[in-house]
Amino acid sequence: MQLKLEGNALSWFQALPNMTKQSTSALFKGFSDHFLSLHPTWMLEQQLYERSLSSGEGLEEYITDIQRRCKRLLKTDRETVTAFIRGLPASVRLFVIQKNPKDFKEAIQSARLAQESLAAFPSFDTGSNNIIQQTLKEQQEAIQLLTKSIQEMKAADDGARINSARERTNSNNKCQLCSLSMHAMIDTGADISVANPSILSKLDSVGINVVVKPSDKKVIITANDEHVEIVGTINVDLKVGDESSDVKFYLVPCLTPQLILGLDFLNHQGAVIDFNAQKISFDPRRVLIAKSDITVPPKSEVVIAAKIKGAQLPENVLGLASESLSLASRGLLAANSIAHVSNGTVMHGLCNIFDKPIKIKKNSNVGKFVCISRDDKLYDIKLENTQQVGGVNNKRDIDLPDVSRDLKVEERGQLNDLLRKYSDVFVNKEGKLGQCDVIEHEIHIPDTCKPIRQRPYKLGANKKEVLENVVSDMLKDGIIEPSQGRN
Repeated sequence: MQLKLEGNALSWFQALPNMTKQSTSALFKGFSDHFLSLHPTWMLEQQLYERSLSSGEGLEEYITDIQRRCKRLLKTDRETVTAFIRGLPASVRLFVIQKNPKDFKEAIQSARLAQESLAAFPSFDTGSNNIIQQTLKEQQEAIQLLTKSIQEMKAADDGARINSARERTNSNNKCQLCSLSMHAMIDTGADISVANPSILSKLDSVGINVVVKPSDKKVIITANDEHVEIVGTINVDLKVGDESSDVKFYLVPCLTPQLILGLDFLNHQGAVIDFNAQKISFDPRRVLIAKSDITVPPKSEVVIAAKIKGAQLPENVLGLASESLSLASRGLLAANSIAHVSNGTVMHGLCNIFDKPIKIKKNSNVGKFVCISRDDKLYDIKLENTQQVGGVNNKRDIDLPDVSRDLKVEERGQLNDLLRKYSDVFVNKEGKLGQCDVIEHEIHIPDTCKPIRQRPYKLGANKKEVLENVVSDMLKDGIIEPSQGRN
């Protein structure tokens, strides 16, 4: 079995002991234990950023909640002060900022003093709000004037910079994120594609639930040399023009614009930018399409021959096939798998997790195929010997027991499905129990503990016969052995 690993997964794999790498079950278990335990922090970061002192909420309750959230996210005292002040009402926030608190304790004292002042002099609140509105208006006018001056300076620069500025202006492209129409900025100076976490709530509002995964990068460096924390990653279906593709975005709070397509997206998708036509196109060969109409039965998996769209690739080219997010949103999943190209097609597995069949029309997008380059590393994993255990070679061959007729037909079917799903932990009538020698342990008994000696329980003839048969079977299967001690 071959695995293509990168990022955190590659670092984790290289740190594993050889014993774990040689065992498929131990490798998969270790992978699940390590990565499923990771708790994404993007939601906690977003909630902290949006947290504010609501109407009717006490200041002390707000202080306690901010402390709890910042402590959970391991925020510094300065970051805690920033989060605290950001959520205060405008009048209180202005008062606290003017006090210039050195730490969180001083910020709390200033906020309490401001609240007491507002309670004693209600007119201060209205007056301070007017001052704030006037200050904000003046700042906005100053920013607009400064922006206009900078644009005029750029326009007066040399021709090369004029062309660059025009390209930058035209880099704001209309696109479709899943089913949402948005604008994305194409930035050839950005190494990665980034998105504002606020788009998750927009996708959720239209019924699209996107899984947020841990990021292999901690921070990004902006154009003004500012370090901003990355709170996670998402993979979503993005349509630019007539072409759709699966895009990985790094989630960065407070990002403007909400979507930025970087060099990773442009290079990976084989993008070609036509500034004159204001159009971006992708290499269509990496899209997998269905060769015919397909129906995937409920709760089942099928393997189909998927055609690689576009110019035909050479025979036996090795690549990575992955799922289509549009199909995944309908409940049709596909695991990432390494596949060989044969006559322009690859074998692609699809799994229906719902109780109803899912139909796929011919030429529908069923996944994505990326050729593996020389820089990619593949690891050969030896599959464990699948010897017959308990008369079972695989999960389909298990002999199901007689299920009680007291159960309903639907309940008996559910029990059969459960036994079939976990058949590898059951033994048939003709089978033999296995054993585990991976871990050895000792049972330490105190010196004061004496063996218990007593006569066997009295059993009737029928029960005694059953007991003797069970003991005989356990001796035969090697589960127990004759005692060498005294009677």
